Amino acid sequence: MKGIFTTLCVVTAILSQSINAQRRGQSSRTNFTPISEAQAENTVNFLGIELGQTLAQVKKSIEAQGGEVVWLGSADSNFVRTKEYLKNGQASYFRYAAHSIRNIAPKITSSLASKSYSREDIVINLDVYTKAAGDLKDPNNLTVYRINTYLGYQPSPLQLRHPNINPVQVSYADFHALMENKGHILYQSGAFLVYKKEKGHSIDIGDLKAARSTWKKMQPKTSPCNKLSTLADDFPKKVYDMINGLRSRSENGGNAIIHYKPWSEIIDTYAGQGTFQSYTECGNATVVQPILTKNPNNPDNPLLHHVSMHYQNAALLDNVFKGFYNAIYKE
Repeated sequence: MKGIFTTLCVVTAILSQSINAQRRGQSSRTNFTPISEAQAENTVNFLGIELGQTLAQVKKSIEAQGGEVVWLGSADSNFVRTKEYLKNGQASYFRYAAHSIRNIAPKITSSLASKSYSREDIVINLDVYTKAAGDLKDPNNLTVYRINTYLGYQPSPLQLRHPNINPVQVSYADFHALMENKGHILYQSGAFLVYKKEKGHSIDIGDLKAARSTWKKMQPKTSPCNKLSTLADDFPKKVYDMINGLRSRSENGGNAIIHYKPWSEIIDTYAGQGTFQSYTECGNATVVQPILTKNPNNPDNPLLHHVSMHYQNAALLDNVFKGFYNAIYKE
């Protein structure tokens, strides 16, 4: 009798776990919380983080708002690598994530830290560079040179299969209105769109509710400010590759030496004289890539699926190159 009772208890526990697991699975599939207006505004504002701030300043501001800043190079905040490792251009060593809320889980890995803790959490990814040689983890020695984030508007394809979940009726025009309301103007269009915080009126690109193929003034397809987004990607590796390309053998010792050149000079050498100046004229530019999705209710008015936002400054990247060189690559 005791054995039967024990078996029933085990079966009941297994069934209970199975039901709870199904409920959790159904919850993620059958529930969807659209992003709130406040979340969208705070994301567009990058939680108040600015280019050129030290990581110490960022941490103080984010923690005062109830959030936290997490290093993405390792789950262990005391983890340190050698300069030889850094010379391989490991961008994650100089990448942090600012979260609008604190993580309440007992343990978090660096890979999870780059993702939102919940639907309410806003994640802002930060790339930093060293101002001087020394402690490469000292927040007072690290400066923000690139900010990127993501705004997701639509349920997942799996969630959309549920009869009670419908697409969110938001268009790129809604996002554009938000950017204008927060002081950004659209001043250039092409494969990517570029916003700046300055006075003036956004360029006329046509009916923002229509498919992008109908937008006006889509030229030029390629532009300097658009390129800033990819130029700033994994900049530590770019610095290493550029510096490594400048190496030569000394006549007497045969050892590799580095003939340092500013990033601005290297850009002009390979892309044409005056290219770097055209980059600097972009100022603090937010390069945006909106991805649209089909509207089941109105094919002529596609919905906004998500927006990737990348915030950088070419003149600051010139300082970044020098900072990495002085702190890591100088021999």
